[in-house]
Amino acid sequence: MRFRDGRKRLSKAISVTEEEDQAFSELMDKNIHINVQMVPKDPRVDYKTLI
Repeated sequence: MRFRDGRKRLSKAISVTEEEDQAFSELMDKNIHINVQMVPKDPRVDYKTLI
């Protein structure tokens, strides 16, 4: 999910299209928790804090 034209950057490792962002929002609306973590040793970041 790296950055390129047409994507919104949320962090240094995550960028999303409008459709992906909508899909993540729909999952969160269903009380599904989404974490972002580049590698296992990195801390987990709640997706909600990135949007």
